[in-house]
Amino acid sequence: MSAVEFMSPEHVTAMNALLRDDPTVRAACARVPGRRVLAYRLADGPGGRDVHWTVTVGGTGGTVRFGLDEVPDPDVLVVGEWPRMIRATRASRDGVEQDPGCTAEGDTAVLAEIGEALAVARAVATLPVEFPELPGERHEG
Repeated sequence: MSAVEFMSPEHVTAMNALLRDDPTVRAACARVPGRRVLAYRLADGPGGRDVHWTVTVGGTGGTVRFGLDEVPDPDVLVVGEWPRMIRATRASRDGVEQDPGCTAEGDTAVLAEIGEALAVARAVATLPVEFPELPGERHEG
């Protein structure tokens, strides 16, 4: 698969296709008590708009599913700035830890409940991506 833009609709669709029937993801999700929703609200995205990412773990279907919509009442809402999150994620892909500067609101105990499933999902569905250019920088993905 050629690289797609990070967290674009195409990227999310491709990740969800890989995760949908993966037995290791299903096994990890089976250990999650019910359906858990982790949402991101990232300010200062393209056009100055907020960017929303959603990760649903477990529940009906028993898998991990990514989305790009704002959801009401997630278990955990991660709040931060889109440019800083992009920089941190890009650095992580390059093997460098960088603080994304986010805060978590809600039932943060859920993060421990879904940690294994997220790690397995990351291993299964990490794809080649192009990161969006950010103001003041140019980066080849």
